[in-house]
Parts: sequence; structure tokens; C-alpha cells
Amino acid sequence: MPAGDNFFKMNNQFANFISTLFHPLFMPLYAILVLMNMDFFAYPVLYKIVVSIIVCVFSCIIPALFLVVLYKLKYIDSLRIEKKEQRHTLYFITIISYLSCLYMLWRININDWILCMFAGAILSVILLSFINICWKISIHAAAAGSFIGGTFFTCYFLAINPIYFFLLVLLIGGLIGTARLQLKAHSLSQVFAGILLGIFCMFLSFLFYMSIQNYYPF
Repeated sequence: MPAGDNFFKMNNQFANFISTLFHPLFMPLYAILVLMNMDFFAYPVLYKIVVSIIVCVFSCIIPALFLVVLYKLKYIDSLRIEKKEQRHTLYFITIISYLSCLYMLWRININDWILCMFAGAILSVILLSFINICWKISIHAAAAGSFIGGTFFTCYFLAINPIYFFLLVLLIGGLIGTARLQLKAHSLSQVFAGILLGIFCMFLSFLFYMSIQNYYPF
């Protein structure tokens, strides 16, 4: 096999690895793990564990189980759900699961800014479900945009400035977008639209919270 073909194959393998590692179902858990370990959130270790378990169950495990069930029942052709027409049921399940997660976090009195981040994630999934009716926007990119926007706005309003962390988050977002393009899962416009949608939803969520709190730090 020519060297160029080997290189291209390796690129595809790495792109698949990135797409799996940063699957949209995992992104809320990554975000909460990062934020909960910042100095500002001085929660007890047991509390952090409880929060992580709640987020893992409602944002990862429950949607993933339903995904497998839908596949077994042949409602979807692949666990990757490459056809936009087959994504509607999973969108609905994810929205319900995220709402349940938001309610559980609210009940245990987690910081309001973290609640804003999850509210933004719910908004992004709702908008994705509508956009998906006529256009296959990138879910991976939207999750990356939500991760970027959620962590950025949380740190901004809490006056935290971990510059190296921001650079890492942007790098992860770039890797996710590049991986989706490498696999030809989406066009460049679909990837950019997904990232912008995620960031925009986070901005709306934080802006709404600030408006009801009469808090404008701009």
C-alpha cells in the first residue's frame, strides 16, 4: 500500500478516536469534571462525586442505553446515526434526560452558573432537533461549541482566567471539527454552524440568567 494511503488511513483512525473520545454524550461530563475541580468551586469531594454520577447517568448512560435499544429494534441503521431522519427520537430522549439532570442538580443546590451551562446544552439540543429536520448540522461540533461557550462564560462571570485551559478547550474544539471533516461526516459549513450554535445557546442561557438577576458585568 502506498505511503500516502497509509498516512490517510492513520488520519482516519485518529479522527475516529477523537470522534469517539469527544462524543456529544460525553461532553457534559467533561465540562462538569473540569469546572468542579476549579478552585472557585470549593465543594467537598463526596459532593463532587455525587454531581459527577448524576451527570454521567443522565447525560451519558441513559441516552446511550436508549441508543442501543433503538439500534436493536432497528429504528436506526447505525450507532453513529448518520442519517438525519433517524435522529429525532434520540434528540427527544436526550432533551428529557438533560432536563432531569438539570432538575437533580438544582435540587442539590449546585452553583447557578453550572445550571446555566446545562440549560444552554438543553437549548442547543432543542435547536438541533429542529434544524435537523431540513439540514444535517454537526452534533459533535455543537457539543464542542457548548463546551467552549459554557466553560468560557462560566469562567468569565466568575472572574476566573485560566488561559492555558481556554487554549486547551479551543484545541479540543478544533480537533473535533477537523475529525468530522476528515471522516467526511459533515461539510465545513455544517461544522462551523454547529460550533456557533453551541456557543450562541450558551450565551443566551447566561444572558437570560443575568437578566433575571439584574446582573450585567459588561
